[in-house]
Order: sequence, then structure tokens, then C-alpha cells
Amino acid sequence: MKYIENYEGIKTDIQTIDIDMNEYLQLRLQSLIMKLKQIGPEVIWIDIFIKNTNKGFVYLRKISVRLAIPGQDHIASNVGYRWKSLLKKVERKLIRQLKKRKAMAIKYTRRASTIKKYKRYPSYFCC
Repeated sequence: MKYIENYEGIKTDIQTIDIDMNEYLQLRLQSLIMKLKQIGPEVIWIDIFIKNTNKGFVYLRKISVRLAIPGQDHIASNVGYRWKSLLKKVERKLIRQLKKRKAMAIKYTRRASTIKKYKRYPSYFCC
């Protein structure tokens, strides 16, 4: 099934394979979206893919999240047996990626400002 919502200004596309969305899963996904929006407010849309696989005696669940922000998209996925642990792990991965992106942006702006400062004073580089 495919669910498309506009949750707090973020277009959310949820695609499920071999599963019906229950209330618990919807609440967990909404809390995931809220946490990601707090860390990265420039989120445009989110794609969430949820799948149940039944291979013999193994009953695996898979979740993949694609987070669209200006620049490169962030993608996290995980496979396991319980929804709660899967959602926590995917959430941690995305938060870590967003924090790393913010740290890199700060690092490059600092570097650019120091380069500009040294260009103004070329006497530091001459003999």
C-alpha cells in the first residue's frame, strides 16, 4: 500500500509491502519525522519503505528511509525482527548523518573565513 501525507509541512511517502500500517507504527514514524525536523529543519520530503519478508522459518522486517534535503539525500535502512529496534537504529543513523553534515558545513565556513583573512594580509606569507 502507499500512503502519502503532508505531516507538518513535510511531504511523507510511506510504501508498505506485505504489511498493514497499524497505529503504533504510524505514531513511531511521526515521532521519527518530528525528531528529524528538529535536527534538520530544511527537510523537504521523506520516503519510507516498509517490507515484511517470510523466507522459510525466518520472518524478517526491513525499513528504509530516504530523507530529501537540499544537496545530497540521506538514506538509512535496517533489517531485523522487531519494529521498535529497527526504527531506533534507522533514526540514529539519520541523526548521525545530519549532525555530520552540519559539522562539515561549519568546518568549511570557518576555513573559508580564515582564507579570506589571510588574503587581506599577505605579509604573513612572505619572507
